[in-house]
Amino acid sequence: MSTKLIRCSRICVDCVKNTDIVDLMNGGPETLGFDFDVDQTKYNEMVEYVKCSLKELKVPVMDIKYGGLYMVEERYVFDKQKIFGALSRSSDYLIKESKRVLQK
Repeated sequence: MSTKLIRCSRICVDCVKNTDIVDLMNGGPETLGFDFDVDQTKYNEMVEYVKCSLKELKVPVMDIKYGGLYMVEERYVFDKQKIFGALSRSSDYLIKESKRVLQK
């Protein structure tokens, strides 16, 4: 069985600074957020969708940047439904984490 590969652009979303020292010391990311691999032909549309969804869910955002080109298996390519699902599943945590970081 062959797997279809899609040429994707990565949307990197940095939401909150990672302040978990143990996580950082063990190779964790400096910021908490998302990486979305989207069809290269829909990159600009999907960036706008991500921005609107983050605003709607009130998720804090430090930065949104281009993360490069990749060949990705079709099942791992993010569409609007998958993006909104990922954002909504993590929104409460990221909102609480940003408030905690601001209190330090």
